[in-house]
Amino acid sequence: MYFSNIQEAYEVMTVGKFQKMYFVDVTNGDDTYDGLTPDRAFATIAQAVNTCKALTPYGAHKMDYIFIAPGLYPEKDIIQEGHGTHIIGTGIRGADSGVRVIPAVDPTYCLLALQCAHVEVANIYFYSGYTDPCIWSPNHMDNTWIHDCTFAGLYSTTLDCLKFLNTRGSVIENNIITGFKEKGIHCYNEADAYLIDTIIRNNLIGPAWDGIGSGAKGIFVGDQVLVYTSVIDRNHINMCGAAGAPIGIDIDATTRSGGLQITDNYVAMAANRKTTAITCALAISGILGNHVSDTTVATDPFPATT
Repeated sequence: MYFSNIQEAYEVMTVGKFQKMYFVDVTNGDDTYDGLTPDRAFATIAQAVNTCKALTPYGAHKMDYIFIAPGLYPEKDIIQEGHGTHIIGTGIRGADSGVRVIPAVDPTYCLLALQCAHVEVANIYFYSGYTDPCIWSPNHMDNTWIHDCTFAGLYSTTLDCLKFLNTRGSVIENNIITGFKEKGIHCYNEADAYLIDTIIRNNLIGPAWDGIGSGAKGIFVGDQVLVYTSVIDRNHINMCGAAGAPIGIDIDATTRSGGLQITDNYVAMAANRKTTAITCALAISGILGNHVSDTTVATDPFPATT
C-alpha cells in the first residue's frame, strides 16, 4: 500500500477500520505530539514504533500503520517487537522513496531490529557506515514482508546488510542490497536456527557502483541453519566488483523435508570466478535454471537433472 505523501495516507486510511495509524515527519513533526494526524506527526520513526508497542496490546490481530514522510532520519536502534506493525515510507515506490534512515550515532545493534511477526517494512532507504547491519532479527521473524527498500552499507566497514535468525513464512523481495563487507543477506548460525517457508526473490544484490568487500557473499545460510520449504528465486547478484573469492549464493545449511529451491537467479561474476557463483551443501535437486556470467560467457552451473 503506497501513498505519495502522509496526508494522502491519512485521507485514504481513515475511511477504513484500521486499528491505529501514526505519522512521522522529520521536517514538521515533533516527538511530543501524538502522531495521529499528519499535522501532529512524530519527528522520529523510533517514537512511532515505541508508541505502537506501548499503546496497542501485543496480539495476533494487531494492525498498526506508520507512514513516514520523505526526509533524512537520524535514528538509533529502532526496535520493533510484537505483531502487526506496517512501517511504510510514502513517496515514489521503489529504489528511493526519499525516506532515508541513517545512524544518529554508532548503533548498539542495528538501524532496525525486528523481533516480530506479521510486520511490513517498505519503501525506505537505510544506510549505515558502521559495522552493524541495517536490519537485524536476533530471535524470530515470522510472516514478515520486507520489500521495495534499499539497504546500503559502507563496504569496508558494514559486515552484513540484512542479518536474520529463525525466519519463517517471510518474504524479502524487490530490494536493493549493497555496500556490504561480508554478506548481503545473512541467515546466521545459532543452536536450532531455521529458515522455513521463506521466499527471497527479485532482489538486486551488490550493484558495483557502491562496492562490496573482498570475498563477500550475496546470500549466505550458515551450516547450523535448518532449511525447508524455502525459495531463493530471480535475484540479480552482482559480484563483479569483489576481490578475493566472492560467492553469489552460498548455502552451508542442513535441510529437512521439502528442502530448498534455488531457481532463475542471475549471478554476475568477475572473469574466471564462475565456479563459486552458487554453492550448496544440501543434497537437493532444486537448483534449477540459474545463470552465471563473467561478462563474456553465460552458463547454467546446475542444469536440470530431475
